[in-house]
Amino acid sequence: MSNWIIQVSDRWLRPLYERMREYLLQRDILHADETTLQVLKEPGRSADSTSYMWLYRTGRDGPPIILYDYQTTRASKHPARFLKGFKGYLHTDGYDGYIGMSGIINVGCWAHARRYFVDALKAMPPKKDDTPTAAEEGLAFCNKLFEIEKLLHDVTPQERYEGRLKHSLHKQSYLQEAGKT
Repeated sequence: MSNWIIQVSDRWLRPLYERMREYLLQRDILHADETTLQVLKEPGRSADSTSYMWLYRTGRDGPPIILYDYQTTRASKHPARFLKGFKGYLHTDGYDGYIGMSGIINVGCWAHARRYFVDALKAMPPKKDDTPTAAEEGLAFCNKLFEIEKLLHDVTPQERYEGRLKHSLHKQSYLQEAGKT
């Protein structure tokens, strides 16, 4: 049975995976992330070695493609190899292993940025007055952006762009809604 699964993987799944990767790389917006995993019995590596599963996903246009790429390290050579030929925006968590690839514009993740404001608020001493801190303002701003994205989830890319401009760029309307003017 295992030999049959190996043959199916080599003959059918690998070509399908490679075709999906080609299609993924033709898009202009991709998401990428990596996470640790442990492989217990891997030739030449101890059972407590850390490995990485890299994930690559298309944006909202067209049917979603999500591909995984197993690697033994977190080295930048892995996304550079996988993304070879991709030209466009790459949405990541800020890991510098994605930086410096030709033709790729790195864009950051607001959810990751928001976490720093949350962490800063947890670490702050109790406030003595009602003056908002920079961390509170940053968190409120991120929350506002998330609300806007929720409103614009099911619209066309052009409508999303226009909605973001209308609701996100106007500091005065943001401040009014936050009760600061």
